[in-house]
Amino acid sequence: MGSRCACTWILGLAGFRVVHTESDGEHSDSRLTIRIERRGLRRYPCSGCGRRVSRVRSMGDRTWDDLPWAAHPVTLVYAQRRVRCRHCGIRTERIDFADPKARVTRRLRQQIGVDCQSMPTSHAAVRHGVSWSKARRAEAAFLADWDRTRPRHRPRHLGADEIQRGKGQ
Repeated sequence: MGSRCACTWILGLAGFRVVHTESDGEHSDSRLTIRIERRGLRRYPCSGCGRRVSRVRSMGDRTWDDLPWAAHPVTLVYAQRRVRCRHCGIRTERIDFADPKARVTRRLRQQIGVDCQSMPTSHAAVRHGVSWSKARRAEAAFLADWDRTRPRHRPRHLGADEIQRGKGQ
């Protein structure tokens, strides 16, 4: 692989850097695993209130599927911390590139959602190397984001047709 600095630049995750990369094999479709860590201050944002805290209770590896590099599916690995916030109690740190409890990054979710507009969900799942259920959840989250941001207009006219009052036929 290239240098870690180049991998960090290609990954495009602000505030993180690549520590280690490894591949499953020499095949053209082998999975690429990238271990990342935060750079800069050692204060972590609370997932509840967003305040930066430095009291770490524990940490454990967490993985996300990300956009593929060439034909290689990518898995990001990060040691996510559980922090002790004065206001919220014990919470996990907030990760900017993925939603809470999600197993795919926001940009892969966006790409799966765009692909699901033009092809069946099962085809988008195969194309991105994820399970059908993971692709379906990504599509549902993409559509929920779209629904929140679309402009809402009140209808000008409301029509009713074939209204019957009383017993049915």
